[in-house]
Amino acid sequence: MSDDGISAPARQACAGSPPQPAFNAEDLASDALCHMEAALAVLEVHAQRCQYPDVHAALDLLRSYYDTAYGHMDSEPLPDMESVVLPRMSSDLDRVVGILQRVNGDDRDDLMLHAVNHLLRAARRHIQRQA
Repeated sequence: MSDDGISAPARQACAGSPPQPAFNAEDLASDALCHMEAALAVLEVHAQRCQYPDVHAALDLLRSYYDTAYGHMDSEPLPDMESVVLPRMSSDLDRVVGILQRVNGDDRDDLMLHAVNHLLRAARRHIQRQA
């Protein structure tokens, strides 16, 4: 023990970097699905009041991607989750984010579409934590 009352093992434990949290593919996909579901709910409510056909098309696309990802959650083994499902979800999210950015161009600047895009980018960040 040193003069300050801290033992050598305790001092070494405090001096080391904090352990990095371990993320497994299933947790990451589940977190991403939660964000996708929230984005889908916002877009569904917005599409009910919105008359733009491209918003409805984006809603259909997002619903399709969500249903596909949700279906993989129960059916894919963990190795496939890491090598197939997460990369596919990331690619799908990239596509729908890009489409929503084009739909929500400078002339529209729709706050609801910005909110949906924010949720989808958060979903993508969850998936990319695995890399």
